[in-house]
Amino acid sequence: MLYLPPGVPHHGIAVGACMTYSVGMRAPSQADLLGDFVDHLIERLPEEARYTDADLASARGDGEIDDAAIARVAQAMPWLKLDTPVALATLRAWFGGFITRYRSAQLAAAPPRRLSDAMFLRAVASGASVRRNPWSRCAWMRDGRGAVLFVAGEGHACSRSLARTAGMLDEFPLATGNARDLALLRALVDAGHYALVHPRRSRSSR
Repeated sequence: MLYLPPGVPHHGIAVGACMTYSVGMRAPSQADLLGDFVDHLIERLPEEARYTDADLASARGDGEIDDAAIARVAQAMPWLKLDTPVALATLRAWFGGFITRYRSAQLAAAPPRRLSDAMFLRAVASGASVRRNPWSRCAWMRDGRGAVLFVAGEGHACSRSLARTAGMLDEFPLATGNARDLALLRALVDAGHYALVHPRRSRSSR
């Protein structure tokens, strides 16, 4: 008989005809516990228990998810313990992704070919714009001096200027923000969330 303490891997090879029996107990993971607990809560929640925002102030129209919105989300889930910065940050990151994909009817499809470096640089130099895919919902949150832009469930670090612009406008100039913002916009174009819109040339310039 061989006893293996928890966390000790093993690999055995039979050297002759034999029968092997393995008896063990695998402790549930934190994911198992949390998943089953959430299912337990869901079964007992009435359908009429919903998120409400009757006191919601008029939005500024820039797509920001502010602290007041996060506070309402926390009120809608009173069983959560959100008394630490880590817990609150986790809630914020989750909600930004959740609300930008919640009941989305369709998903954006990536273009058949990825932009080459040369094509992207030419688009920037020519004054091209990017236009948001109507299936890709956007929102953003402040994060220190910067922001996190949520697009179709995914969060991306960027400048506040880009986040606010993307939250307000469906189309805006590609050359917006710094190098990190440009890299993000290129990634969003490659993923199909935005499409390049090249400037029209006047007849006199042809």
